[in-house]
Amino acid sequence: MQVLKAMTEEISIASASNVNGSKLLRIYNTGTTDELITIANGGATIASFTVASKTFTYVEKETTDTIQGANVRACGIAYKG
Repeated sequence: MQVLKAMTEEISIASASNVNGSKLLRIYNTGTTDELITIANGGATIASFTVASKTFTYVEKETTDTIQGANVRACGIAYKG
């Protein structure tokens, strides 16, 4: 059985955030259009991908990496399973 535990409050990532230094995130696109998600460190883009409207996905990043996406919310999580 897979278990996800919320570790932080869900926050907007319309502005770049490291989501309280979380390494594993659940992100949700609240918007009505697909949204580009960007992961960066020190201002340099490391990766980017698109999340479809009204869907969620999981992302692993380093604690110092920031993540940003308009109309997107993120929560730090822990995983067991």
